[in-house]
Amino acid sequence: MNRSDVQSVDLDNVLKGVKADLKLPLEESRGEIICHSLPKVIGIESLFHSIFLNIIHNSVKYKHPDRTPVVTISGQLNERPCNTVTIEVRDNGIGFNPDDAKHIFDYSFQCNDEKEGAGIGLGTCTRIIEFLGGSISADSTPGEGSAFFLHLRTQ
Repeated sequence: MNRSDVQSVDLDNVLKGVKADLKLPLEESRGEIICHSLPKVIGIESLFHSIFLNIIHNSVKYKHPDRTPVVTISGQLNERPCNTVTIEVRDNGIGFNPDDAKHIFDYSFQCNDEKEGAGIGLGTCTRIIEFLGGSISADSTPGEGSAFFLHLRTQ
């Protein structure tokens, strides 16, 4: 893939595919994904599928033991810088220590050693988003959940 593959991407369609791919883990956890209408962005559809699949799968994987996982996805057009949007993926999972926020996107970093995984998912998401000219950040309150913010181009 290269930058010539970049085009307008309908994130609502991308999330329909992600929901279908996560059908089994969502059913097993009784999880729910709430998607608000999202704007179109500039990128590569398959890469956005990978990004959302990873983040939402992590939300289900790191669910709070006392709650059914709920992931809410919304988007907001930004005035500055113009032609950008911020997509928020918020969950009600176990969250992570805010001190880990600076490392959470590093390859091989894991906040929770109790769960199986290689720690490369969020690092990969970061590289993809940067390749597409955007950025990603996260915020969390331990025990309450996490929010991931994807800062993307709309044209």
